[in-house]
Amino acid sequence: MASQYITFMIVFILGLSVVVMTNTMFISMSAQFQENIADIEMDQILSRVRLNLQEMILLVSDSNLTIQREIDLPTILGERFRYSIDLSNTTTHIIIKGYTINREIYQTMAFSIENKYIIHTSGVFQSTSKLLNLNVRITSNFLTISIS
Repeated sequence: MASQYITFMIVFILGLSVVVMTNTMFISMSAQFQENIADIEMDQILSRVRLNLQEMILLVSDSNLTIQREIDLPTILGERFRYSIDLSNTTTHIIIKGYTINREIYQTMAFSIENKYIIHTSGVFQSTSKLLNLNVRITSNFLTISIS
C-alpha cells in the first residue's frame, strides 16, 4: 500500500513537471515570436519614414520652402511594445533610429543626401501617438528636418 502511494506520487510529480516545462517552453517561444514580428514591423516603419523623407527632400529642391506630411503608422507595434523614433544627422547622412523602451529592439537606418545642404534634424516620435509628423524645410543651403 505504501509503495503504491509512493509510486503514484512519483508519477504525479513527473507529470506535473512535464506540464510546467511544456508551458514554460511555449511561453518562451511565444515571446520570441512576438519580438521577431515587432523587429520586422519596426524595419517597415523606419523604411516608410526614410522613403517619405527622401521624397520630401526631392520635392523641396527650391529654397525657402517647407513641406509637412503626416504618416499614419500601424498601431499593432505600439500596442505591444512602446517605441520611439528619432532623427540625427552627420554632415551628409540622415539617421533614423527606432527602438523599444526596453531596448530589446534597436534599429538604425541611414541615407545620404546631396552635399549642398547643411543638415539639422530634431524631434522624437513616441508610439503613444498614431500620426507621425514630418517637416522638411530648406532655407538657402540649410536643410531642417523635424519629427514629432
